[in-house]
Amino acid sequence: MRRVTGATFFGWSRVFSGPSLNGPGFLGWVDEIMEHLKGSFAYLHKAVATIDEKNTVEPIQGASGTWQRTRLGLAVDAIAHSYDHYGQMVEYLRMNGIVPPASR
Repeated sequence: MRRVTGATFFGWSRVFSGPSLNGPGFLGWVDEIMEHLKGSFAYLHKAVATIDEKNTVEPIQGASGTWQRTRLGLAVDAIAHSYDHYGQMVEYLRMNGIVPPASR
């Protein structure tokens, strides 16, 4: 979850053309991690709300990668990245004999 929060803040700070935000360097307790995760998704929602038909495919200055160079690409990446980590968590739970809550 630390990885998701950091990537969310970092990626979307480019949309706002602001400083790169990575969040705190250490999140030790579950409640700290979950609070930071919620904050990162609130930041994501705020950034997505700034996307309109004029800037959807406008290149973002300083962005790297291939398709993450536009706001549309970053939005797709945010969804795909989150689902990728969700799938990893589900697999980890199943490997340890735990049925994920969504599968109950």
